[in-house]
Amino acid sequence: MPRLFVLIALAATACSEPHHPASHGPTCPGGQCGQIGDQGGDPGDGSQRPDPSGCDEGELREGCPCDADTRARCYEGPEATAGIGICLRGVRECVDGRWGPCTGQRLPESQETCNQTDDDCDGDIDEGFPQGCSSQSQPGEPVARGPAHGQAFEEPAANSGLERDDDGNIVLIPGEAGEQVATNSLWIANAGEGTVSKVDTDLLQEVARYPSVGPNRAGLTPHADQSPSRTAIDLAGNAFVANRNFEGQGSVTKYADTQCNDRNGNGRIDTSADRNGNGSIDVNDPTEYLGMEDECILWTLPVGGQAGVPRALAIDGGDAQNPNGNLWVGLFNERRFYNLQGESGELVRRPGLTNPVDIAHQPYGAVIDAQGVVWSTSLGAGVMPPSTLVGVDSATGRAGQMIQSPWGGSYGIAADARGRLWLGGFFGRRLTSYDPNFDDQGQAVADPLQGGGHWRSVPVQWMIRGVAADNQGRIWAATNEGGSVAAWDADSMDFLSNHSVGGSATVGVGVDFTGRIWGVSGGGDLASRVDPDNGGAMVRVRVGQSPYTYSDFTGFALRNFTLPRGSYRTVVQGCSKRQTSWQSFDAVTTTPPGTRIRFRIRVAASEGELAQAVAHGPYEVSSEHSDLPAMLFELPTLSTAMIEAELSSDDPQITPILRGFDLYFDCNG
Repeated sequence: MPRLFVLIALAATACSEPHHPASHGPTCPGGQCGQIGDQGGDPGDGSQRPDPSGCDEGELREGCPCDADTRARCYEGPEATAGIGICLRGVRECVDGRWGPCTGQRLPESQETCNQTDDDCDGDIDEGFPQGCSSQSQPGEPVARGPAHGQAFEEPAANSGLERDDDGNIVLIPGEAGEQVATNSLWIANAGEGTVSKVDTDLLQEVARYPSVGPNRAGLTPHADQSPSRTAIDLAGNAFVANRNFEGQGSVTKYADTQCNDRNGNGRIDTSADRNGNGSIDVNDPTEYLGMEDECILWTLPVGGQAGVPRALAIDGGDAQNPNGNLWVGLFNERRFYNLQGESGELVRRPGLTNPVDIAHQPYGAVIDAQGVVWSTSLGAGVMPPSTLVGVDSATGRAGQMIQSPWGGSYGIAADARGRLWLGGFFGRRLTSYDPNFDDQGQAVADPLQGGGHWRSVPVQWMIRGVAADNQGRIWAATNEGGSVAAWDADSMDFLSNHSVGGSATVGVGVDFTGRIWGVSGGGDLASRVDPDNGGAMVRVRVGQSPYTYSDFTGFALRNFTLPRGSYRTVVQGCSKRQTSWQSFDAVTTTPPGTRIRFRIRVAASEGELAQAVAHGPYEVSSEHSDLPAMLFELPTLSTAMIEAELSSDDPQITPILRGFDLYFDCNG
């Protein structure tokens, strides 16, 4: 199944002078701060292994009795060396009523090494070596952070999807949606002219427009008959659009949000922009609209056969090669899903995965829930026959049976924070909910792909097209003939409010990362924003002709309901006069089966340049293997480093734990 992710960004800069690790939090003489039940060290030299027998009452030695779910500080070296030089205290956990090993401690080395470091933790550096030893470039002091090193992590930001546990470690909040990596862009397919509009949700302007077909080897050309409709946004903010091309070859195009490609090698990115500042792109102005030469178009690839009609579009949690998500494309006439790599557009191939996947109905819209199931709805062509749902396990490609709704006329589809699916009833004038995981009595469904979940529905006064869930427990719907977006309570299904967005029929609705609601007017050239929590004020943005998007065109649902994420940052100033030689990175983690933490490291000359710096890694830690410690000698000798720690879990109720990290550097460059 695709994974629940949390992104933790820890920015660190090397210390301002050698031998002084940067401080995050209170000074800890002798390693004594961060008390969580400090344990005195063994009086010997640390060479004796713990003996589980002969425990005194309350003794904090490995194998001795303890109270369940407790932790204690520990150190198995001579007590006088704790917190001196390289020596660090660790943490001991109570497992099955017995103290476990001391994790995260660092004990004295048996002899000193010429590396400008106190390896034997006696307070002296490089003793016994001739003068001049300190000029050699060897591993230096660490930036040590986290409870495993006696220092607390700072509290994660509100609504980040992260929290500190009782010991100050960083963990996922079970079932809570985070909203980091929030983008300020939405992407709208303009079916009437074969283009895609990029709208800045902060500036409230169209900032770019692209043809829906870019450079390709299949002979596809941009024109209105490509008829783009659904868009989807990956975890990096990049966009995808499906071109239906009803009588010809369907395709998918990928656009870069920021990391565009200088294809012509002229040293700049040639791309669409609002040159005259009027808030809209003029497709007849070659300085504003570059067509297929636009360097923010990454690729266009055909999908399926002739007249296959790609319609349904959704993004999953990705994999090691595609960390920003892989694409699921449903072909209406083929009754089939294609799983494409988010980076290259090629078919995803791995052992045990069926791809493409044949399904039992014609997929019209798609969404992926937090369990990694790709759900599609059919097009309800009338009040009857009933609408249908089909689920596909994104990990294996196993397709479920067709699940029939008691009501007809389905159109758009969405998922909410509790994993419930929502269908917009176009011809049936209904708003319908289906919980695939629990039945009518609230009991867990054994196999959600085979049906047996709980249906609910309410009649509405409008034909409903697109639907979307926000993080306030509301379901929003685009009213076809009402020219508005309307809201219902997701639990009670009570009607809450209706907000006009002007223009003609509203076909799409989406939620941006400020919580405001966007409606797409299909017959005109407008996307309109309303602020339902602050008087419902409306702002209109002009886009291309006949916008027809009603999928997750902001990326809000992916980050909040399919793949919640969060962020955490801390900055340390350092090495002001010399180059920084990055040495190694290590971390103290707990990764239960099915969980993992991936680290990536960026370096730059200043904090402001980190976002555009190359990411090195990933270095993964899981229950199966570890890539740590990671050697960093190939990193540029720049002064600021950002550590990105990506926490993931196959089960939203189980979390990996980040307890601390060490980033080693040398300031002798």
